[in-house]
Amino acid sequence: MAEKKPDRAQLWGERGTRLAEHFLDALFYHREDRFSRVVWWVWVASLLLFGVYLWGIFYSWGNISLDFLDWAEVTGPRYALLKDALTKGQLPLHAANLTALRGVTDRYFAIPDTPFSPEVILLRFIGIGEFLFIDTLIWYAAGFMGLVLFGHKYRLSPLALLLFFLLFNFNGIITGHLAVGHSIYTAYFLIPYFILLVFDLLEREQVGWKWVLGFSILELLILLQGFFHLYLWCLMFLALLAVFNLRLIRPVATAGLFAVLIGLPRLLPPVLVLKGITHEYLGGPATVTDLFSSLIVLRDPDRAMILPSKIYPLNWWEQDYYIGLLGLGVLLVFGVLVPLWRDRSRKSFQVQVLLACFIFSAISIGQVYGSIIDLAPIPPFTGERVTARMFALPLAFLLALAALYLQQELNKCKLKPWVQLLSLGAVLLLFHDLNQHMQAWRVRYLDGLVYLFRKVPFVRAQHTISNHADPLYIGLLAGGTGIALLVLAFLVMMSFRSREKRSV
Repeated sequence: MAEKKPDRAQLWGERGTRLAEHFLDALFYHREDRFSRVVWWVWVASLLLFGVYLWGIFYSWGNISLDFLDWAEVTGPRYALLKDALTKGQLPLHAANLTALRGVTDRYFAIPDTPFSPEVILLRFIGIGEFLFIDTLIWYAAGFMGLVLFGHKYRLSPLALLLFFLLFNFNGIITGHLAVGHSIYTAYFLIPYFILLVFDLLEREQVGWKWVLGFSILELLILLQGFFHLYLWCLMFLALLAVFNLRLIRPVATAGLFAVLIGLPRLLPPVLVLKGITHEYLGGPATVTDLFSSLIVLRDPDRAMILPSKIYPLNWWEQDYYIGLLGLGVLLVFGVLVPLWRDRSRKSFQVQVLLACFIFSAISIGQVYGSIIDLAPIPPFTGERVTARMFALPLAFLLALAALYLQQELNKCKLKPWVQLLSLGAVLLLFHDLNQHMQAWRVRYLDGLVYLFRKVPFVRAQHTISNHADPLYIGLLAGGTGIALLVLAFLVMMSFRSREKRSV
């Protein structure tokens, strides 16, 4: 008796099932076949555009009123001053109105957190609100490429990359600060490049001048955006690693020296106003419990104002680290427990990174950092008044370790399709939580809380440049720029001349 042939519907059903299984495998495992590569790059492009859409909703596509919180008191005035300078074809050396510069000086570059990155040229052609939105997208896209480079180097699957992408780009640290007008936090998106540099430093026996050049340029970009605190945190993090691994002392010292030299245009002018800048210490989350609470508790902005007190001197956005319960689970299991279980030797680079993260997390809590500074009040470290912000760096490193070790654990087993589907469902729930936070803190929503956030009329015409003779200030700025250009030329020359085996 002849065997019955399967009908066309059955054949297509079997092919569809195989294709679905192949697609799921391509999401969970890094493969080199053509289909998996296509899935990877389509996934990357989709994530990039998805992030643009989310930031568009967050910023109302550039429709920002600039009349509340730091939008009105800091960000709006500073970018108005830049716009006036660009329109007049001059450098923003002096401000006619001191309110945007903390009221201590009219010297724009004497305040280390004033932005002057290359893309500000766009202010000459578009409004301030539109520019702030586009500026965020530029830095987001630059940082996204850092995530992709990390994913490519460590052979992350689309799923592992997705988790890193979501938890890094849309946690409470970045969304909370951008929501209240801390536009310099866009430099936060460059942290993946610092992570790559640190991992490279720890994994290799020696690093050359190319590594020093990369680190110096990264630090310069961070300074140009005005995020002086992040610039300092990166140097502190490298110093901690050198304490745990004496082999790193020489390259870390070299990198630190050149990062300072290349940043002199932004580091020298602030010396003139050190006495005028307040050093009131505000600290971080009062306790370890508060730190963990900040990671999993979604606090709505209308309950975000914390009355200043000895124990809780900060508004919520200063200690908002929200990644959700699922996000915290991923971080603790794959970012802490699995690395410690698998690489318990003190010499492993993962343990060294975890030690540095632990210390950074510890000094971000309460009065820990303040007690250290009281014993050794050394500028510029005394400028870290809000240590709650320092937790941004260890959080990013732990998320990178979580993505890396999650992928390693996935590579050890072959998940069944139903487990893969459940895992994707869990990731959707994780995104749901992050999106709930992001929607609650979107700029337009905060703008509507008139009963909570006092409205401050923003008049762009009040914030203009008023350049005048100032030999010492201009001399420091010009001298620092000249040294920085010479240092950059030296590093580029040494990078081209050096070989991979030549160490610094």
